[in-house]
Amino acid sequence: MKVDSTLVNKLIDRVKRVKAALITGNSQEVLLEAGKAVEVGTRVLQSLIKGRYTPLNTSLKISKELNRLENHPNLLQKLKADINCFKFISLLRNFKAAHATEESEVQELDVKAVSAALEWAVTRLLEEAAPGKLKELRNIELPHPSIPAANATVQEKILLYLLSIYPEGSKAPEIAEKAEVSRSHTYKTLKSLKRRKLVKPTKEKLFALTESGYLRAQEIKCKLLEASTSPAQPNSMASPKG
Repeated sequence: MKVDSTLVNKLIDRVKRVKAALITGNSQEVLLEAGKAVEVGTRVLQSLIKGRYTPLNTSLKISKELNRLENHPNLLQKLKADINCFKFISLLRNFKAAHATEESEVQELDVKAVSAALEWAVTRLLEEAAPGKLKELRNIELPHPSIPAANATVQEKILLYLLSIYPEGSKAPEIAEKAEVSRSHTYKTLKSLKRRKLVKPTKEKLFALTESGYLRAQEIKCKLLEASTSPAQPNSMASPKG
């Protein structure tokens, strides 16, 4: 699929500007440039998802794409794979590998500083999804402070993000829409996170899984309501076996 090369060049230029801001040590400039980079990159992503990719493509498909394209030298292929993976956080953390011709330009980047700047920028994109929660958003680390970004699976990033941003029992429809993942994969991921003590057991209620195999907003809402009105039946929210 063809994407306007001018946009891609603008994206590369914005990444260079983030690097320059990091060198000067001006934190406000870093945040400003990171925000602009996100804006340009979002336009690139939008041009990509008009094709066979959709904004809420399933996590499982994206996970497979990431595995298949992990060492692919083409920037656009990497962009396609990163649509549901916090967009720019993954893109910039892997920028050197994704765009070999720019290696000399990005190898000196302070990864931690770039990550912090991009996490701030991404909160701007999330403002519509969680109005009134910006203060809380700015204080969370993505995907989770206990999981090194390089070691976290796409599934874990998405689930941990959702668990950290939404208080239990709220925004169920939005969670269902954003978490569009298979039942068995989600259950196994939650078990793994729980075993590693990264998710409290009660938070599993957020991801009550449907019989059809996909998260459905209405069913989650009903189960959450049932749990809140029937405290004497703690097993009513048990997760299905995956």
